[in-house]
Amino acid sequence: MILEGGVAEYKYYEYGSDSRASDKYSKSWIMKLTMLVCCHKEDIMATAEPYMPLQVGKDISKIDLNIQGDNTGDNISCKNQSYCELTGMYWAWKNLKNVDYVGLCHYRRYFDFHGQCKRGFPITVFPTKDFYKMDLGVPARILKQLQIGIIIMPKGIIMIVRCS
Repeated sequence: MILEGGVAEYKYYEYGSDSRASDKYSKSWIMKLTMLVCCHKEDIMATAEPYMPLQVGKDISKIDLNIQGDNTGDNISCKNQSYCELTGMYWAWKNLKNVDYVGLCHYRRYFDFHGQCKRGFPITVFPTKDFYKMDLGVPARILKQLQIGIIIMPKGIIMIVRCS
């Protein structure tokens, strides 16, 4: 279910101690999640819940992507050259209402919660031609981890640069 501002609402259940299959739940709650997709140029992007495309640096950009910009409400869009996607996070912090969790993806760089690319979990970069083949959904196990306070980050990559 999409709420204002690209917020997805998930009803989440926990089973009681009874191991038999039952429609009775011991606990349920509503979790409101938005995954910002920070963009600065034209490209294919996720728009289905819980994703919300956001043009970062819109205040200083010469292009208009026709998506929500980080230059409305309380913002630091003009500082995008120094703070990059953090101008989008600042915008979300100050302007998104009724959201429990905010995630961030760069355009074409999404969390791969389903292990589709088998490397760099839980983040992947894939060719634009493969975009519609990817499952970008947020599974219940990830929602549960967010609920108990786990922060989800991509694995680090070690790069070695040799200079002659």
